[in-house]
Amino acid sequence: MDRSIFMLLSLSFATRVHSMQDFATCVDAEHSSEDVLPTKSVSLLQSDFSDFRSHLRQTKSEALETESDHSEHTAPGHVQPPGETSAATKPPAAAATKSPAVAAAKPPAVSSSLQKPPVAAATKPPAASSSLQKPPAAAATKPLDDPIQYNHALPDHGSPRVPGGVQLPGEDSGTTDPVFTPTGHGEPPGQESAATEPAFSDHAAPGEESNPHKHPSIFKLHFAQLDREVFWWVLIAMLAFTIVVDRMEYYATLASEHDMTKQMYLARLNAELMMFGLVSTCVFVTEQFFEPSVEDVILFEFVDIFCSAGACGLFITGLVLFILHHTMERQWKVFGGRENQSHSMREEHRTQAARDASSSLLAQALHADYLDQVDVKHCEFCIMSARFKRAHALPDGFDYPEYLKLSLTDSICDLMNINWVSWLMVLGFAIFLYVFHYMHGHYTVGGYFVVFAVGVAVLFLVHILVYVAVLQGNKYLSEGLGCDSLKTLQEQLREAVENPELLSVEPVQRLNNKLVYLLEQTIQLVGLATSFQGAFFCMHILYNVPSTVWRLVLFTPIVLNSTVLLPLIISHFTVLKAYCSPDHAILDMTLEWSTKLEEDFNFLSKQLKTEKVSLEKFRSELNGNSQTTFLKSMVDMGIHCSSKRAYRMYKALADERGQVDPNAVIDALPQS
Repeated sequence: MDRSIFMLLSLSFATRVHSMQDFATCVDAEHSSEDVLPTKSVSLLQSDFSDFRSHLRQTKSEALETESDHSEHTAPGHVQPPGETSAATKPPAAAATKSPAVAAAKPPAVSSSLQKPPVAAATKPPAASSSLQKPPAAAATKPLDDPIQYNHALPDHGSPRVPGGVQLPGEDSGTTDPVFTPTGHGEPPGQESAATEPAFSDHAAPGEESNPHKHPSIFKLHFAQLDREVFWWVLIAMLAFTIVVDRMEYYATLASEHDMTKQMYLARLNAELMMFGLVSTCVFVTEQFFEPSVEDVILFEFVDIFCSAGACGLFITGLVLFILHHTMERQWKVFGGRENQSHSMREEHRTQAARDASSSLLAQALHADYLDQVDVKHCEFCIMSARFKRAHALPDGFDYPEYLKLSLTDSICDLMNINWVSWLMVLGFAIFLYVFHYMHGHYTVGGYFVVFAVGVAVLFLVHILVYVAVLQGNKYLSEGLGCDSLKTLQEQLREAVENPELLSVEPVQRLNNKLVYLLEQTIQLVGLATSFQGAFFCMHILYNVPSTVWRLVLFTPIVLNSTVLLPLIISHFTVLKAYCSPDHAILDMTLEWSTKLEEDFNFLSKQLKTEKVSLEKFRSELNGNSQTTFLKSMVDMGIHCSSKRAYRMYKALADERGQVDPNAVIDALPQS
């Protein structure tokens, strides 16, 4: 113990000598520094010894009762390794009862500090003080070889300190001592003079100037914070992910190159993703400039992800509808007599296939004794197709299955294309919830659970009501087609197949435009609300409701709404709308697509009439073994043809082996 006391007194003496050298410069000229220093030093050493003894007795009595808080004695930005105990957080008794062997290992550092010049001793704390407490934050985060950026604390007479401003165990850190800079001028605690501030903050450690109450901005990063291994890995991964997304989009475009419905779906998907990406980017940039608090930035990010996930959740319903779209497309092809045929068919072939399928269905219906023995869906399709062509003055080669397919695709795209009315209603609902929150305040956990459960139940009931309304409309359509009884079905089907010219030229009664718009807006709104409910459940309810049973009770209606009820509503509503309230844009697209193959053969015929390519040369050099060789052989002959045009002609004329006969191509050319 005596040796430890001697060491501390020696350290205190070294500091007093340095401090009194500054004091000596302020006395009158007639007093020399040699006369002042001894008197002052002895007085200060006596005061330090008395204070040290009283402080040592106090720390021994409080060692078993209190333990200093780790956060109050650790420098800001300092991260304590797991399992390591800071010296400042050890009980005072532990520091006071340190073994003599450990204390004996320290004197060389003490004696060296006494031999150094005053500036060096002031700018570099002795090694012995590190066993009591970590250096201050400013000293820990700045280079040790830069004395301009270091301040040194003058010991306080009221509480003994180790030289260098190091705090003893149990000492209160609430007061701050005056600080001496190398120039001798005092600066406020935690600040540096303008003359000593470096021009660039290259030496600033990460988080040195960060405010713990504010979210750090990406526009206020030091070089050392950015130039880290994590930054480079994240940047490389992001660039690689960008390439993957670009290739995925390329292959998706390639797969939809020859299918108009896939092209429409992909175009809508890209448009919506671009809009959500733009909104998310604007929110993120605004957050960086606004610099909210740590608590607020979590809500910022929650709202950003919540809105994006809620809007993108409609893509899940769209994906289910896209799968259902393929099922219904195959069914409509079977009704049109093209079960194993491509959509690229000559007009006369397509018309003949539809007639054969209708004649076979009529024979089956005429020999049936009960309505259950007839394919009612197929009969409805044939009657609707004949009446629709007659009422709208469409040619016999009009592709009604293609028209229904495009109508269904348009309905799917309308579901994902959230209009401003839907967003306005969502905004109004959010304002209503805010007003209710302002008037009522916070709920209990059970109250929040009840509110969300009621919302799920109400939205599920709305889906049921909309589905019932659409089914009721399809029922009226079936009765109007005469398919509610076997006798009327046979009469209407016979007229549609054998005598289509006797059908009425008056269009069927159109649905009210306001009613159609209301149904479309309702379908989109309930779909958007279901998507937001699913996003809120996954992001918030799932964490706050630990019961598995209640999770299933809440999540099941959301899944049924998105994957079952909403696809059924859209599929039935599409057939009803396409027949009763046709969209002229869809009709135009269908007519263009129906005559696309005829235009391709006309285009080829014009190039074969030139002197460069004759029919004999075309017949001898055309290679139709595959789609690639088919296009390449035409290009080699000097025929200008795109891959899409060559694909349509190849698919229309290829046999079961996937080969095209040159004579079949010549026969398909229009006769001049």
